[in-house]
Amino acid sequence: MNKISACFGGALALLVVLATSGEATEVTTKAVKLNLSGRVHTQFNTSSVDGELGSDFLIRRARLSFDIQMNDFVFGKVQPDFGKGKITLKDAYMKLVYGPNVSFRLGQFKRPFDIFELTSSTKILVVERALKVRGVGGKRSLSSLTEKLGFSDRDIGLEVKLQNDAKSVSLTAAVTNGTGANVIPSVARKDGDDVVGEKQYTGRATLRPMADTDFVIAVAGGMKPDALPLAAAKVVGDDLNPEVEYAVAVQADLEYGNFKSGPHVQAGVLWGENWDSAVHGADLPTFVAAQVIGTYKIPVDGNSYVEAVEPILRVSYADPNDEIEDDGGFLVTPGVQFFFVGRNKVAFNVDVFIPEADSEETEYSIKVQSSVHF
Repeated sequence: MNKISACFGGALALLVVLATSGEATEVTTKAVKLNLSGRVHTQFNTSSVDGELGSDFLIRRARLSFDIQMNDFVFGKVQPDFGKGKITLKDAYMKLVYGPNVSFRLGQFKRPFDIFELTSSTKILVVERALKVRGVGGKRSLSSLTEKLGFSDRDIGLEVKLQNDAKSVSLTAAVTNGTGANVIPSVARKDGDDVVGEKQYTGRATLRPMADTDFVIAVAGGMKPDALPLAAAKVVGDDLNPEVEYAVAVQADLEYGNFKSGPHVQAGVLWGENWDSAVHGADLPTFVAAQVIGTYKIPVDGNSYVEAVEPILRVSYADPNDEIEDDGGFLVTPGVQFFFVGRNKVAFNVDVFIPEADSEETEYSIKVQSSVHF
């Protein structure tokens, strides 16, 4: 932890020395333009589940972002994270931009799936995207399913994006390892992990049907290689290169409003195959989920401390396995955010999980998170 603190503290000190504005620090040399920015999210959370830690403080995120521009064609980004007591790599990629219509990314980036995951952690409307109540298990919210089943979040690979001049229509396609961030399939397989080595395919199409409006609709699909046949082959001593099976997922979502003021809605519906719950040789069970988050950002005039107040309500439903009765539930999150300047804020959420099964109790978690963005 001392090494982590020293690394982050040294980098933060550099930012403080170089800082020229509240948005980012720009260093320009003969060949490179470098934008430095970062975020620190400190969280307090509780859990109502018996036997779990009653409350906890943690550094949820502590990231530095290095955005590099070599010229009008070559860009890059590196983003390490020092949160949760460890150092991990988030974004790390080269981006090639062919004018306003075509771009490529090669490296580690977010797969183009799930509007809630694609929203930056400096902007997300709720404290936690997925269901995070300590002691409540299972993939029982929309983003819990997309994250834990590996359809969203970061992976290593190649992405191409096409869009028209007005940016009202865009198509994004990615081919990635399918093993998640910071995982090399060949190394993971040598270490004994169930990795088939085939690639994951993800695509997303967005449409802004009305010009000059904050309304966007999108559809996304993903095909993820299923490692369970490999695991079964290891158990019975069969061929360790079985025919690959793919699990699929599709999502439709919409967004209305913006992060500046007024009403803002993000909503999505999700369907897919739950490869993590499947038995080798059987049909993959399916999952369904839906989620809507609504907010209303209210500017506060004449106040020296608070710039805006934003009440929030999330309602999410998920059924992770259609072959199991009453294994899903509802996640309801009321909350409020207080903005001080820009994206610097304090958010208060109460995550309430209401299970379908009568044998389970309703549980909740209170979350308070400060967000520093520079």
